[in-house]
Amino acid sequence: MLIRYSHAREFFFPFQFYFDKISKLNKVKKEKLMALLEVCVYILVLDHFMACLWIILGGRDPEGGTTWLFVSSNKVPNKNEKPIRVWATAFYWVFEVISTVGYGDFGYSSKGEYLFAVLL
Repeated sequence: MLIRYSHAREFFFPFQFYFDKISKLNKVKKEKLMALLEVCVYILVLDHFMACLWIILGGRDPEGGTTWLFVSSNKVPNKNEKPIRVWATAFYWVFEVISTVGYGDFGYSSKGEYLFAVLL
């Protein structure tokens, strides 16, 4: 167990490297980089929660119609896929919508999903 935890430190090396570089900068640049990092973290957390809501919406449609998880397409995972693949697809879709890129490779299928996409 201790051996496993000793390797966990390697995961944080890029963060430590980033913070070491920031600590050597002047105050103005340091504040700007920290603000940028803060915005990136906020976006990732928001994306995670919105992806989870997108998965919940895709799990069922109260009207009995099809949702994005039940669409038969090679691009979209179906309900029998591994949960990490479904989450990654939802995370990708939400990030795509938030960034207004909107590739159009997949989207909503029900009224609830349509409303969620419009609000997002």
